[in-house]
Amino acid sequence: MNKTLRKAIMTRSRLRNNYNLKKTNLNWQSYKKQRNLCVKLLRQNKKNYFENLDIKDTNDNKKFWKAVSPNFSNKTKTVDTVNLTENNIILRDEQIVANTFNNYFTDLTKDLILKKSKELPKDFSLSELVDSFNSCDSVTRIKETQKTGENFYFFEFSEEEVIYTIRNLPNNKASVLGDIPVKVLKQTIEKFASTITRTFNNCLKNGKFPDVLKLADISPVFKKGDITNKENYRPISTLSNMSKVFERLMYDQIEKFMESKLSPLLTGFRKNHSTQHALLRTIETWKTHLNKGKKIGAIFMDLSKAFDTIDHNLLLAKLNAYGFSKKSLSFIKSYLTNRFQRCKISSSYSDWRKVKCGVPQGSILGPLLFNIFFNDIFLFVERSTICNYADDNTLFSCEKNFDIVYENLRWDFSILKKWYFDNFLVLNPDKCYFMTLGAGKQVQDFQLENVIIKYKPEEKILGVIIDNELNFQSHIDSICKKTNQKLNALFRVSSFMSVDKLSLLINSFIRSQFSYCPLIWMFCNRTSMTKINRIQERCLRLILNDYTTESSDLFLFSNETTTHQRCINFLMVEVYKFLNGLSPDIMNEVFSVQRVTYNLRSYNIFQCDIPRSNRYGLNSISYRANQLWSLLPDFIKNSPSLGLFKSRIKSWKCTRCPCDICKTFIRNLGYL
Repeated sequence: MNKTLRKAIMTRSRLRNNYNLKKTNLNWQSYKKQRNLCVKLLRQNKKNYFENLDIKDTNDNKKFWKAVSPNFSNKTKTVDTVNLTENNIILRDEQIVANTFNNYFTDLTKDLILKKSKELPKDFSLSELVDSFNSCDSVTRIKETQKTGENFYFFEFSEEEVIYTIRNLPNNKASVLGDIPVKVLKQTIEKFASTITRTFNNCLKNGKFPDVLKLADISPVFKKGDITNKENYRPISTLSNMSKVFERLMYDQIEKFMESKLSPLLTGFRKNHSTQHALLRTIETWKTHLNKGKKIGAIFMDLSKAFDTIDHNLLLAKLNAYGFSKKSLSFIKSYLTNRFQRCKISSSYSDWRKVKCGVPQGSILGPLLFNIFFNDIFLFVERSTICNYADDNTLFSCEKNFDIVYENLRWDFSILKKWYFDNFLVLNPDKCYFMTLGAGKQVQDFQLENVIIKYKPEEKILGVIIDNELNFQSHIDSICKKTNQKLNALFRVSSFMSVDKLSLLINSFIRSQFSYCPLIWMFCNRTSMTKINRIQERCLRLILNDYTTESSDLFLFSNETTTHQRCINFLMVEVYKFLNGLSPDIMNEVFSVQRVTYNLRSYNIFQCDIPRSNRYGLNSISYRANQLWSLLPDFIKNSPSLGLFKSRIKSWKCTRCPCDICKTFIRNLGYL
């Protein structure tokens, strides 16, 4: 909107009123001419607006995303102003709303049926606190697995470490009110590095984390449902920049000590680990056993407010069992306790309230402490296996018949149910589901004592819809539905954008949808892949403004890589990382290197079972990885670095992929 357009609209309204008063042909023609002028000006202004947004310019780029992303993004956003409904009363005052939110967020665990934590006297020493958990099963089991006498101590930070940490702070992260901006910290770090380092080391020496760095500002983020219901919001915590620096320095030391002690199955919040690794290991295990004709049962477990229910005393006891010294425990206890938060609504802030339990959300150290707290769960599972990512846990068993599967799951689910209770975590049976694979039409709910877990043929886990046939059709249909909606919205504004901006939006909001965990579903059926290709074809036609060329020629002329080819490249990157020791340990259960001391005419790098079915044997990742890796040119395989490998493989197109998607299908003859 500009001055010229605003005046034109006012003139159009005046002429419209004249026509309404006197419906003459002259008045109608005058109004019609002015109306067309307004449409022309609006289109011209839109085009100028989008064309003037320079992608390379940071400020304009922010403006660009602010203008277009609401039409395409599914991410929730913080709310500046909000009205709440409490006891049938509408709350509009920002101060009252902020206090209502803060009271709700600090009492999230109040209504949960939690095991009562031990009430210890205030004069209890740290040694007495730790000793009070000696009879805890988790602490006992951890001590049994820690065979070395290695102990953890915080050592003093160097000035170089502080400077490096501050320089690596992201510039675009939010900070609390009155905090020192990141840019100012980076510009003045050379002058104040020694002072900051000395202050941090004094805190370590005294065993006290500064109280001023424990204050957090909370912003409510709307999820879904009724916008006036406080339960439909989740808190986003913001800490001071100096707190992030201190936590990063602590994190590096703790992570280095604990890395070898964390289970390979613990994939959340860890470097080089992802949801794809957790899912890939699970799905490949299922396919391996289904290929052998075995049966599988899985329980998808849901925890209520897992991060908010972590008991500080039990966490300290577990840290002590892993070998943390009393002095380091005293400092971590100071970090965890006496924390306060307030809620921000627009420019109003609530009163400060104390946080009683849970790891500090929005912090750097919080996720690592959560992992340490959760790490011993794998020591209790006896007959089954767990797929874990953060607080998402799936218990599954693979056996020859369902009687053994049910018995194994009952045994371990009973153990885990007790483990959750003993660790002050709350299992929500209403949101837990049971699934069987390899059972045909057999449907049966899972029962354990007074707990009934409903059967579902498909369930969403870590953002991927898993079905009991492992064809991932529902997942791909869901992605295609979302991308088609966004693509339709993009078509409406495409005439006002240049090719560069169209490509940017398509890559960010449409193609990226097919880049999440692609190795899980890449060998789907031809029908599902055809849907994906049609979306990619629509994207190309929109960018090139070409609606007549055949689809096959369209991909050829544009030199565009198909989604399946990109998935193949992703798989080859994962194989390269595994062969060069860059993958997490959990990938050892997906790929098993075949050791051969003599040359073979046809050599497979991975050990694979003989494929007995198309879906579970031929289309397993390990089996297809063998075939595709053998097609890769040697100069790409022998790349000296991962970056160079990724650069080289972009130009490689697999023309002899053996999967059914790439084969030619002729009716009455089959795949050729």
